[in-house]
Amino acid sequence: MDDASQRQQDELTVIVAMFEDRIELDESGDSVAFWVRAPEAGAVLRVDLPPHYPYEPLELSLSCPGASTSAATAALQSLKAIVHAADSEECCAQLVQAFLELAAESLAPAASSEASVAKLTTISQEEELVLRIDHMNEHASYMKQLERWATDGG
Repeated sequence: MDDASQRQQDELTVIVAMFEDRIELDESGDSVAFWVRAPEAGAVLRVDLPPHYPYEPLELSLSCPGASTSAATAALQSLKAIVHAADSEECCAQLVQAFLELAAESLAPAASSEASVAKLTTISQEEELVLRIDHMNEHASYMKQLERWATDGG
C-alpha cells in the first residue's frame, strides 16, 4: 500500500468514527467516495477521493434541493475553499464538520412549498366580510337572505 492509500484509509477510519451516523462509504469503484448526509437540511455532500489524495484535491458535489441556489452555491464554494487550502494535507474531517455546520445554518430549507400553499389557503379562507344592511327598507328580508347565505357557507 502506497503512502496516499494509507493516508486515505487512515482518514476514512477517523471520519467514520467521528460521524458514523452521517457517513456512507462507497468503495465499489476504482476510487473511494463517501456521502455525508444532513437530513435536517435535506442536504447531501458527495466527496470523491482521487487515487492520489491527499496529493490531489478532492472532488465535491452538493445536493440540497430545499435551499436557495445562492445558498447552495455559496456553501459549495466555501467547502471547495477548504479543499484548496489543504494543499496536500488531509481535510475530510474538517470538510465534513464544515458541511454539517453550513447545513444547519444556511442550507436548511425555507417553508416547503406545500406548507406555503396550505398556509395561503388557510389565510384565504379566513377572510372577513363587512356588509352594510339597509335597515330602513325591508331589513327583515335582508336578514333572512343573509342567514340563508351564511348557512350555505357563503
